[in-house]
Amino acid sequence: MHARKTWWWAVALLFGMSGACVSVQGTRSPGGDASSRLRIDASTPRAGTHSTRPNPSPPVGTLRITGVVRDARGPVAGVELSATRVDADSLSERPCPYPERARPLQTPLEHCFLELADSTARLVESSAGEAPLFARTVTAADGTFVLEGLPPGAFTLWALGDTGAAVRPEVLAGSEGVTVSLEKGFFLSGTVVEEDARTPIPGAWVTVVHEASSRFFRVLTDTRGRFHIGPLPPGRYLKVAGAKGWVPEAVRGDVWLNAEVEVTLGIQRKHRLEGVVLTQEGRPASGLTVHLRPNAEFGQTLTTRSDVQGRFAFDGIPATEFMVWAWSDGQTAYGDSWATLPRSAVIQMRPSTFIEGTVKNERGQPLSGVRVRAHSGGVGGGLPPETRTDGAGHYRLGPLLDTSVELSLKGDHYRLRREQLLLGGARTGPWDFTLTRGLSVEGTLVDTEGKPVPGVYVALGTAHASGGFTSAATNFEDAFGVSDEAGRFVAGAIEAGRKDLFVEARGFIPLTLPVQVPSTGVRVVVDRGASVSGTVTDATGHLLPEVRIGLWDSASPDSRPRPDFLSTDRNGAFSLSGLKAGRYVLEAWQRTPGSVQWVSRTLDLKERDHAEVSLRFDEGRTLHGMTTDAAGQPLPGVRVQACLSQEDSFAGRTPELSCVPTADDSVRSGPDGRFTLQHLTTPVSQLVAMREGLRLNPSRSRGGTPGPLSLRVPVGADDVRLVMEPAPRLRARVVDPDGAPLPSTVWLEEGITGIASPGPAHELQVEEYRPDGRFALPLAEDRETWNVTVSAKGFVGLNRYIQGSPGQDIDLGTVKLLRGRKVRFVILDEATRVPLVGARVSIELNPGLDVSPYEVASPRSSRWNLDLAGAVEFTDLPISPLHFKIMTEPGLPFREGTVDARQEVVTVTLPAPGH
Repeated sequence: MHARKTWWWAVALLFGMSGACVSVQGTRSPGGDASSRLRIDASTPRAGTHSTRPNPSPPVGTLRITGVVRDARGPVAGVELSATRVDADSLSERPCPYPERARPLQTPLEHCFLELADSTARLVESSAGEAPLFARTVTAADGTFVLEGLPPGAFTLWALGDTGAAVRPEVLAGSEGVTVSLEKGFFLSGTVVEEDARTPIPGAWVTVVHEASSRFFRVLTDTRGRFHIGPLPPGRYLKVAGAKGWVPEAVRGDVWLNAEVEVTLGIQRKHRLEGVVLTQEGRPASGLTVHLRPNAEFGQTLTTRSDVQGRFAFDGIPATEFMVWAWSDGQTAYGDSWATLPRSAVIQMRPSTFIEGTVKNERGQPLSGVRVRAHSGGVGGGLPPETRTDGAGHYRLGPLLDTSVELSLKGDHYRLRREQLLLGGARTGPWDFTLTRGLSVEGTLVDTEGKPVPGVYVALGTAHASGGFTSAATNFEDAFGVSDEAGRFVAGAIEAGRKDLFVEARGFIPLTLPVQVPSTGVRVVVDRGASVSGTVTDATGHLLPEVRIGLWDSASPDSRPRPDFLSTDRNGAFSLSGLKAGRYVLEAWQRTPGSVQWVSRTLDLKERDHAEVSLRFDEGRTLHGMTTDAAGQPLPGVRVQACLSQEDSFAGRTPELSCVPTADDSVRSGPDGRFTLQHLTTPVSQLVAMREGLRLNPSRSRGGTPGPLSLRVPVGADDVRLVMEPAPRLRARVVDPDGAPLPSTVWLEEGITGIASPGPAHELQVEEYRPDGRFALPLAEDRETWNVTVSAKGFVGLNRYIQGSPGQDIDLGTVKLLRGRKVRFVILDEATRVPLVGARVSIELNPGLDVSPYEVASPRSSRWNLDLAGAVEFTDLPISPLHFKIMTEPGLPFREGTVDARQEVVTVTLPAPGH
């Protein structure tokens, strides 16, 4: 495969086709002739307008699929037909990093994309993860096709033509007379830009990935950084972009694409992070595995090894904040560092601690199976250590990294115990504990057929008529239990009395059962109750994957759906159970460009009834309109979106259906200002519109009823005009102390309060850099309070809260920044006066200077890892006295003091971490 791809690009270079694509097509005669020939299409289209096609693998079977491709007018000749099938290496089959978080019927890309985004982008960059292509051909004059050399099993068929596209999953090899209906398809266009979201990147690659089937479509951007690909069949797509010297970026939107969209893909330059690992004595630590991951909740972990001088490096990473860490063999030592480019990282290893001891009851008898958990000390984003006592009541827990550790111990029938341990002192252990016995409810959890139901949490407390539930214990864990594989459970460690046992298991009716505490042999039977299953299709009958499903109790429409989250699977099917008898509203919805498709059905369910439902999205109506300026002149490039009105949307669903036009879920007005919204299925739609520097004026628009930020348009509306007007702006001119223009950055974010938007509240944040120091940032919405931060390299940043008036500009006038200074803090071990190289310290700085009407932006208070000199340096500080507070670990002594206005170096002594 690699050799073939290299050959493709060799041909491209031979013909001088920078940005052109060469496709290799294997064609077979419609009559089934097994011979084949290769056709090289060496035309030279505009860069970024055609996608490459992978080569089919050699025939691996003897089966074939025959059929015909049709559109609305009949058979279509010259359409490329291909057959693919995902395997274990395909992107859509990659497992979630955290399987316990997965939800029923969801694909890993849908549920775990944040965790998979970095690694997905890297795989796509290396052309890995695409579903294998087993066969390809071109339809004959009568639209017929034959795909040969297929092994047994089901395949996804792709029809890709100049005027349309289609995808048909689950077609068995050996099928005859298959009809593939060619649809109009859609085009995906856009620009690949640098981090500033303005500078285009020519020659960047863009790969569009069909999520469910892992089919790749790849193009290059032209000299303006533009790409245009299609027609593509409707579906959900990942957009992945990259270029030589740039970090690839994967973007996913929860939108079913079936109409042309315009996107902007931003990528960051690749950088190199260097660092060194030192032993506790300060010598180079060689041969250790060093880990790196973004200092955020999600992100891929990369690894490398330290060399003989303890040095390490990570190449090809973005300029962001990272955590780097290393373990010694046997996990006897550990070190970590927060790293922010361009600073290098210093990892100083320190001994890790294991604690051990015995857990007993009040009579001195050892307790087995007690969970012993540390509530801190997880490394690299991992979970803190946890273990259980053995048959002799013994435990060993670690490695632990902090000298102050909060420990919790919990066993069946015994109350939770929490302890705060101070490690590293005179006491070395053992750490023995005694647990206090409470009273419990023991029993077995089974279904109506008597089969055990494992993994279900049960709780003791008091049930309320309103549906609420109060725990029977202050420590929540003392009221809980969980059923094992045999359905056995032990709930609670509380006082005697009459309580309610609450059981909520997925797929079963929630159950509240009165019980006496203590009691044994309680048999709890959970009922699967009524159930609903079915499929969701589009208006043409095609099954739709990943459509959101909600089931609502019609008697209380404001309640949350049951279950909390459900989507159709890759075959468009869904199922749910555990329903009480009653009347429900079953809904399905999905975003499409410019609109939300929505369908509902009322269901009357009897006890243990089963309903089989087919939900079908209507074609809906099409709405035509125009975007204009205040003078009535057409405005192109305006993003328009139709949102569900509040009356048509249940309260529990609206957080997922925001009303902010973004790239994937809006359409753009054309050169004549005209736009088309399709598949509108509700009686009234809210139209919102946005373009940089402009915003919608609902009161001057026509064709509907104006709202605060939207135009409410009913069914049958005609001649819709959305009038855009210049958005009010935040203006400022930033200068240095001499009055010269200063290259600077303005960060604008909403304050505490604001005017409600037509959809869910959303945070407004704008950051802009201007080399001339002149700013005119558009305010897309009216907000009562704004927070403005002005910063420039080498100068003291300023911060100000300002009041806004609806529709009015905010003019800050001339903002003069004062030159800043550097202050270097050197931290020494108070016992040895040796620099605490690599130690993590927390430094808080508080300037006492105000430059009216602004406040000096406080330096970031954070935890830093000291460099090879045991120091950390702050820049852009005001030339005025500063108060500082420095500490290493929580609970240890700290130092505080004042830095005078001219001081450049501050030396502070602190206890070394771990001592």
